[in-house]
Amino acid sequence: MASTIESIEQYLPSQYLPVYRRSPIGDTVTTLLILLFVYLVRTRYYHGLNKIPGPFLASITSLWKWHIVYQEKMPFKNTELHEKHGPLVRIGPNHISASSVESIQVVHRARSGFTKSGIYGILQPQFEGTDLHNVFSTQDAEYHAALKRTMGTLYTTTAVSGLEFHLDDCTKLFLAKMNGIIGPKESEKVDIAAWLQYYAFDSLGAVNFSQMLGFLESGTDVDGICHLDHEQMMYFAVWGQITPIERAWAKTKAVFTGARKENPLFNFALKLVLDRQNNPTDTTDMLNLFLDLHKSVPEKFTIRDVIAAAYINVVTAHDVVAITLRAVVYYLAKDLSAQKKLYDEIAGANLSMPAKYTEITSLRYV
Repeated sequence: MASTIESIEQYLPSQYLPVYRRSPIGDTVTTLLILLFVYLVRTRYYHGLNKIPGPFLASITSLWKWHIVYQEKMPFKNTELHEKHGPLVRIGPNHISASSVESIQVVHRARSGFTKSGIYGILQPQFEGTDLHNVFSTQDAEYHAALKRTMGTLYTTTAVSGLEFHLDDCTKLFLAKMNGIIGPKESEKVDIAAWLQYYAFDSLGAVNFSQMLGFLESGTDVDGICHLDHEQMMYFAVWGQITPIERAWAKTKAVFTGARKENPLFNFALKLVLDRQNNPTDTTDMLNLFLDLHKSVPEKFTIRDVIAAAYINVVTAHDVVAITLRAVVYYLAKDLSAQKKLYDEIAGANLSMPAKYTEITSLRYV
């Protein structure tokens, strides 16, 4: 057939001969498709993670996880996947979810080789133009170990017991507010979840800075900090699934608009640290412990470390404290037998008001 076409073409005028031209756009598209195919195959099978079960889309793109987290369904989806596939599930191209006790020992042991993920880079605030690393968010194992050795003594039970009086003040105020709402008559509705969040914030403010933040006193979200913090945590949770895209977008936005991500809790903590530097006090709180440590070993614990520690003590603790208290109240409210058992043990213990930590360590049910 080819020879027949060639014999015909030799007798045709040149203007009738077919012209075969390569399309540069077509070549580019073809090349991109080939590269995309190679990338997806490599992502799917690289490191042998294809042997671990999970959703197909999750094995080739982090956008699968980003979408699930954006819908706020990740805890439920993750549980469903583990029930279906077992203790190991692939939920990202390079992300394995593990649900066994044994996996905790493997991942979290010293020198395991597993570093913190890129989401912690987003969590680090900016200070003087660079990331402010802290003991919680740093991905540098050596820096983490050195910092922990330097400041670890400040977090022992003995060290923090000297700060307990701050919690007593917050507890007394919390109980006074609850009694004021309930009163001698029929109780009004109480948004206990919000009040426990206020208690957590004020307690952390008192312990760290000798200063309640005004949540309990006003019974409101002061300066919208709770709301802003929730929005920021959602941002971290969602965009932390695709950190390269988030970083690129943040830099692009900063270049064209001059805008940067605001961190209300960091700005709050930074102001308190700078105020304390300019107006020293002899109060007993975490901030003064940090500043004393800085004075004793400034080369090991810099002022940046002081700011980072003060910030992280608030940002990582308030939700944990509030969520734990909410869970205790919720389940006790549902279980009258547990309430009675708890009440009987407390009533027979002759405790101070508020109770001291040393008094309750012997109370097994409490």
